[in-house]
Amino acid sequence: SCCGRTAGSYSELAASEGNEEENEEVSSADAVGVGKSSRAFWSDRTARLVSLHLTLTELMEFANMGLQPLWASAPREVGGLGFGSNELGVLMSTAAIVIIFAQLFAYPRLDGRLGALQTMQLCTCLELPWWLLMPSIAGWSHGSTARLWGLAVLSRARSVFAELKFCALLLLINNAVRSDQRGAFNGFTTAVSGVGKVVGPALIAPLFAWSITDGEALGFPLNHWLAFLCCAGCTVGTLALGQRMPASLALPLDEPRE
Repeated sequence: SCCGRTAGSYSELAASEGNEEENEEVSSADAVGVGKSSRAFWSDRTARLVSLHLTLTELMEFANMGLQPLWASAPREVGGLGFGSNELGVLMSTAAIVIIFAQLFAYPRLDGRLGALQTMQLCTCLELPWWLLMPSIAGWSHGSTARLWGLAVLSRARSVFAELKFCALLLLINNAVRSDQRGAFNGFTTAVSGVGKVVGPALIAPLFAWSITDGEALGFPLNHWLAFLCCAGCTVGTLALGQRMPASLALPLDEPRE
């Protein structure tokens, strides 16, 4: 009887060890599978498209952040607006209000009607004309107050569409990969788009400086319009990238699709 209980104990112990080894093997296999899936977006076309779109968007936005004060404070004789620090302060103070309005009120309504992908494309199209309207303010014969509020209205109108586009793009980034890949993919897109944040201001400052010196003598489109036309070109580039994204990107990859 004692021997029987001992033999049974050894059998249970052996079975328990076998189950633990099997569970470890399954866990290892799962870990390997997750490792493979976390690298899958590197070769995925849709993931590359949204990453490049974000990079180009960040390049354009950070270039604009450097361009606006440079152009606004440049002398009127070279296509600038001749604003001082007070006017620049008023101009920049309206940015936060626009962002709050776009994120809390405008975007939920648009996304509910159109979806993230169509919202992004629509706002990209609506953003484009404002790049071409802003440099025309330099030719206004009105006083500095009219030019100030003209720039404030035009630049903030563009910012509304840019913010709506950015909100939609962030959702598309999450939809581009499975839920177990989102952490790695968001880190990847953040790192890649960081290149745009560095390159944008580094390129726009010398480009604008050249346009209001040597370029101003050459006339349109190489004068003060040049930097704005480059930003408009980046907007067209993001629109083209959006056109290549599949319609299924409007839904998370984990959800069943019809």
